[in-house]
Amino acid sequence: MDRFANLFRIQLGYIEKIEDQCRKWGAGIVMVGRVIPGVRTLVSIPAGLVRIPFPKFFLATFVGAYIWCTVLIGAGYVLGHEWRLISDYIKTHLPLVFIVGILLVAAYLTYHYRASLPIPKWTRRAIKNWNN
Repeated sequence: MDRFANLFRIQLGYIEKIEDQCRKWGAGIVMVGRVIPGVRTLVSIPAGLVRIPFPKFFLATFVGAYIWCTVLIGAGYVLGHEWRLISDYIKTHLPLVFIVGILLVAAYLTYHYRASLPIPKWTRRAIKNWNN
């Protein structure tokens, strides 16, 4: 696990935190995770790490996937007659959403990269002189 964590640049503290949550909530975290897009595919990893029994895991996966599919079917039923309006809306606004998302990710990565850099000596001296 340590090798994969280093390969994907995941801090071991995060893995321990996820394992603790999985131990605390058990199969419930699997069920809720199956309803959240993006988390759906990854929720099995911590469940396997803490060795949730297969029957509990299977039941939680089934219930979570059932809820997810029911929500999608319901959305399709309610919005199905307006597919042309929705399609036009998506075609118009999706590029903007992608651009804003990419800019937010770039800003986040830039902020965290700059925060990890050491402060140069001349800046520390300037701050010290400014405070005096």
